[in-house]
Amino acid sequence: VINGIPNIVESWNQIKKNNISYIKGAIYIGPSYLAGKYIPNKWKGVKIFELLELSVPKTIHINFNSLPQQLLPFPFVLKPTMFSGGAGIRFVKNKKEFNEAIKLLSKLGEKEAIITEYVDGMEFSAEILRLGNFTKIFPAGAKQYTTTNLDHADNKVKLFGYLNPIKNIEKDILLLVESLSIQGLFSVEGIINDKKKMVLKITEAAPRVTGNLPMEEASAGISAFQQIANYVVSGNINFSSKNNVTFEVPIFKHNNEDSIQRLNKLNWIKRAVLD
Repeated sequence: VINGIPNIVESWNQIKKNNISYIKGAIYIGPSYLAGKYIPNKWKGVKIFELLELSVPKTIHINFNSLPQQLLPFPFVLKPTMFSGGAGIRFVKNKKEFNEAIKLLSKLGEKEAIITEYVDGMEFSAEILRLGNFTKIFPAGAKQYTTTNLDHADNKVKLFGYLNPIKNIEKDILLLVESLSIQGLFSVEGIINDKKKMVLKITEAAPRVTGNLPMEEASAGISAFQQIANYVVSGNINFSSKNNVTFEVPIFKHNNEDSIQRLNKLNWIKRAVLD
């Protein structure tokens, strides 16, 4: 929901300001005001990453009513500032494709976007659960697009729990969640542009539950929502985890049940489910 997270944090901020009696003592598990207001906007998110001196792709902000004469060199990636789940993202190879993408986004009601340099590499994703001063970074995952249109996150093959350690990623994630006073779930995405050195450029983050969470929970053997419930009820936290390799592939609707049955017959697969 566009502006869903910013509206939630604004509502909670107003509740606290008005000192409503029946919520006294309530435990808030969710994005901070800063994270909820700024991170959902991709341009503002990039500026926060830069402020924290995190590695990011070259990025410029554009307004559709006054497009700049100078863009980044082609090819580049065009992203609406407020859409999520990969919606509206386009890999742009020339001026004609750029104009077509702007026209399409305008029809969808968008008035601004960001342009980022195209970084050739493997897409990275990690979910984070922070409760109190304790942080759990779920096993990182890699994603590969199955289409060149980059039209939605569902058009990807996803694999979690097998990556080698990524240089400084834990330090960068901890810096990010602590600087933003995150409580609850948070995700970070980026591009590993050097597989040998495992160097990451952060592209965006989300102060909410994402579609990657079931995969990362299966990889770690931990239920994030069970952890949150235990913490709220008793204050207990148990982040001990396993290390399973999990993967997700898009399958056609007409044969999805048959695909699951075939996967479950393979002796190296513990469990296959339809999401």
